[in-house]
Amino acid sequence: MNLDCGLVPKDTTYVEKSTNISYKSDATYIETGLPGKINDAYKTQFQQQTWALRSFPEGQRNCYNFNLTAKRRYLIRGTFIYGNYDGLNKLPSFELHIGPNNWTTVSTLGVTNGSIHEMIHVLPQSHLQVCLVKTGETTPFISSLELRPLHNETYVTQSGSLIAVARVYFSPTPSFVRYDEDIHDRTWVPFLETKTTALTTDALVDTSNFYHVPQPVAKTAADLKLVNLSGNPKLNSSALSDRLKERIDSKILTLILDKNQNQTTPKSKSSSVTVIAIAASVSAARLSATDSQYSKDMGIEVEMNSEANSSQEGRVRDEEANSKNAPTLYVM
Repeated sequence: MNLDCGLVPKDTTYVEKSTNISYKSDATYIETGLPGKINDAYKTQFQQQTWALRSFPEGQRNCYNFNLTAKRRYLIRGTFIYGNYDGLNKLPSFELHIGPNNWTTVSTLGVTNGSIHEMIHVLPQSHLQVCLVKTGETTPFISSLELRPLHNETYVTQSGSLIAVARVYFSPTPSFVRYDEDIHDRTWVPFLETKTTALTTDALVDTSNFYHVPQPVAKTAADLKLVNLSGNPKLNSSALSDRLKERIDSKILTLILDKNQNQTTPKSKSSSVTVIAIAASVSAARLSATDSQYSKDMGIEVEMNSEANSSQEGRVRDEEANSKNAPTLYVM
C-alpha cells in the first residue's frame, strides 16, 4: 500500500517515475487533516509522492486506520518533507504512534527539511492505527505512508517492534538500491571507505531465504578487518569510521556476514570478516557508537546464527531493549 498523503482529488493515482511504484490518495484511510503542497523550489529534490502532504492543525491526535491481516509482519514507512508548505519557515516536531504506543519523534531538520521513519511491526489484530500526535506549538504533517507485508519468518523478535535507522551496503558506485531490485522496497545506501577492501562478483549470488537480499547488495562486500568475532565476540566500535557514523547517525550496528559457504559470494583472501552489508537500528537505550565502552557496559554483542545457507547474520543484541514496548534490533 502506497499512500501519497494530501493528494487530491481523492481518487487520484499515478506511477512514480523513478521507482515505478503506484501511489494513491490517503483520503480513504483518514477523515481529518488538510491537504497542502510543498514549495515548488523543493520539488526537484524529492520524488513525486512527497510533493503533497496532509497537515493536522486541529486536534492533538489524528490517526490513519487500516484493516490488514492479523499476526502478519509489516514494514511501515512514513516520509515527512516540510518544504515550507505553510510559508512559516518553522520546522515542525511531533510524535508518531502505532496505536497507543509511541513510535518516534519526527523532527524535520537538515537541508532537506525532512525525515523518513521506518519500522517493522507484527499486527496483534487486523486493525492498525498510525497516528500523528501534537506535542508542542507546531503542526504535525505527513507526506507519504507506505506499508509492505513481509514474511513472518523474517525479523523475528520477542520484545516489540523494530525500528530502522539505515541500511548500508559496500559499493564503489554511488547507487541507492530500492524497488524493484529489492522486492520489499527496502532502501540500501552505498558506502565504501578507505579502510575497507572492496569485494565484488559478477556471478549470481544465492539469496534464497525470506530476507531476499537484493543482488546488487549481495554482489558487493567489504573486508572489514576491524571487526573482532573471535571467542566471545564484542562489537568493536573502532570498526565505525567517522564517515560511516555520520551516515547512520551513530546508532547501533548489525552486520550481515558471509562465512565463505557460498562460492559465488564476494570473497576475502584474508582471515578477516567479509561484510556484505550493515544495518543500523535504534533501541530504547539510544546508545552512541562513539562510546568505546558501550559494548561492555550495555551487553551488546555479535551473535553468530549458524545455518547451512550461504549467508550468515551477525545480530547485535541490546539487553536493555527487552522492556515492554521497547523497539529492538533487526538484521536488514
